[in-house]
Parts: sequence; structure tokens; C-alpha cells
Amino acid sequence: MTQFNDSFLVTFYTRLFNPPPSSWPNSEMYYVGVAIALSSALFSGFLSISINFCHQVHSLVLLWWAGIGGMVISLIAFTFDDRARLLGPKVVDIPLEDWVAFAFIGLSGICAYFCLTKSLQMIDPTVVAFVRALEIIFAYMMQIAIMHQTPSTLSLVGASLVMLSVSAIALQNKFMAMVPEKLRPIF
Repeated sequence: MTQFNDSFLVTFYTRLFNPPPSSWPNSEMYYVGVAIALSSALFSGFLSISINFCHQVHSLVLLWWAGIGGMVISLIAFTFDDRARLLGPKVVDIPLEDWVAFAFIGLSGICAYFCLTKSLQMIDPTVVAFVRALEIIFAYMMQIAIMHQTPSTLSLVGASLVMLSVSAIALQNKFMAMVPEKLRPIF
């Protein structure tokens, strides 16, 4: 039993802290990933406005429908992946550390989507989008903590600008109250 646990922990640690080379900027798939991230931002903007429009619908109902949509997309995607093991007889070949990773991804995704839905129903989608930009800061924190990679100076400058922007949006109402009436159209 100890041998299994030690082997599991070593494999899990290795996979968690050593990202695959395909995620590095010199990879041929890097720009495909950037394009997908841009399309994700576009669809996320549409989603934010849609959820805000549905503020009278309970957030758990919206979470349910997002889960159903995600399940349908996942089932469709499995038909195009030759290596997919989840919906076939090879499901028993999936290692335990992969199941742990799947569970963590699923739970964190559900929590993130629920919080997003609730916040979009409570406040303006533009404010939510700016606050969600803090994801960059948290990603850098995780990069340092988990992958032991320090972001470049340019990345840290960009993260600082994001923090400044988020703070400015959060304090916009207080700032506008201090600006004289004649200057408000400028801002």
C-alpha cells in the first residue's frame, strides 16, 4: 500500500509541476492556443451580457444549463479524439492521478461558474469583466507557487497595469463625485 501511495504522489507531483512542452511559447501550437483564448474572450463577453439579462432566473438554473451544454460539447468532442478513454472500455486505464485532476477541474469550474453567474446577476457586467481581469494576477501567483517560474519584468508591468485598471474601475464612482460638473463629460 505504501508503494502505491508513493508512486501515486510522485506521478501526480511530476505531472502537476512539470507542464508539457506544448504550452511553451516556442511551440507550434502556441498561436493556436492564443487564437482560442481570444475567441474565448469574445464568447465570454457575450455570455456576461446574456447572464446579466437573465438576472431574474435563479443562478443554479443557469449553472444547470451551462453544465448540460458543457456535457453535450464534451460528448461531441470525444467523437473526434482517438485517444479518448472516458466513454469506452479503456476507462479503466485512466490513472488515479488523472481522476483526481479531473475532479479538481470539475469542482473548481463549477464553483467559478456559479460565482460568475451570481456576480453578473448582482452587478454591471463591465465591472465583473474588470474584476475578472484579476485572474491574470492569480495566474502569475500560481505560476510562481506551482511551476516555480518567475514572470518576466514585462509581465509584471502588465499585471501592475491590470491592478491599476481594476482599482480605478472599482473607485470610479468616488472619483466622479470629486470631479466638478463641468469636467465630468471628459471622464
